[in-house]
Amino acid sequence: MKQNFTFSRFVLSELNYTDNEIKQIIETLQRGDFAYVGKKEYQTIRDNDIWRQDNVSGIDVPVLWTPDTGITNETILLLAQDPLRDTDYWDETFCHDFTCTKENRNKYVVVGTPYALHYFPDGNFKATQLSNGKKKSWRVKIYYDLIRSIVERGYNVYCTDIFKYYFHGHKYMVCDFDKKILGNEITRLKGQGNLRVLCMGKRAQDGIAGIQGIDKPSVNIPHVRARNWNPNTDAYKIKFICDKLSTENQDL
Repeated sequence: MKQNFTFSRFVLSELNYTDNEIKQIIETLQRGDFAYVGKKEYQTIRDNDIWRQDNVSGIDVPVLWTPDTGITNETILLLAQDPLRDTDYWDETFCHDFTCTKENRNKYVVVGTPYALHYFPDGNFKATQLSNGKKKSWRVKIYYDLIRSIVERGYNVYCTDIFKYYFHGHKYMVCDFDKKILGNEITRLKGQGNLRVLCMGKRAQDGIAGIQGIDKPSVNIPHVRARNWNPNTDAYKIKFICDKLSTENQDL
C-alpha cells in the first residue's frame, strides 16, 4: 500500500498556498514530518478572528492510498471531520525551528495528513517520547488497518476531512467554503474512475449533502471512535465497514 500526495497540491492551492510553499509542504510530509507554515487569511471561514489568534490550529491535506501496483479505477473517498491539534505538536520533537516559540505559534499552522499516518511510514504506532518528558499517544492504528483492508479489496482510498482546517472555538457548521473544496475533490477523483463516498460521522454526512456529481448515495457509518459500536472492537468495525462497502458497491 502506497501514499500518493498528487491531490494534496490542489487542496493546498485552494487554501491559498503558493507553488513553492506547496512543494515544501509535501516534501516535508513525505519525509514523515509535520510542516509548519504561515497561516493564510480565509474570509469565508467561520470564526475567522479565532483562526488568526489560535495557537493550536491545523490543516490536513488529503492522501490517496493505492495498492502497491498503482492507482486503480475504483476509489473510496473516506470522509471524516477535521485535523484535530493540541499543544503537543509544538514540542521540539516535531517542530525544530523558531516557529516553536510561544509568541509565534498563532502565526503558524501545523500541516499534516488525516490520522497523521504519514508520521508512521514503518507502521509503528507506539507513543512518541516528547522533549518535555511526556509521551504523546496515537490512536490511529484502526484507521490504517481500515484503509489497508479496503485497498486489499482493489480500491484506492482517498482520505480527507470536510473541514481541512482546525482551530479552537470553531463552531463546526459546514459552510460553502468547505463544500466548494470537497466538491472540487470529488470532480478530480471522478476523473480517475468510479467513486463512492464513505462518511464517518454526522459532520461528514452534513458536508456531502447537496454536493453535485455523486452518482450513488454515500455510505454512512458512525465514526470509528464513537461509543455506540456493538461490539466495540476494531476487528468488528473494519469487517462491518468493508462488508457494507462490498454490498453497496456491487454495481459501482
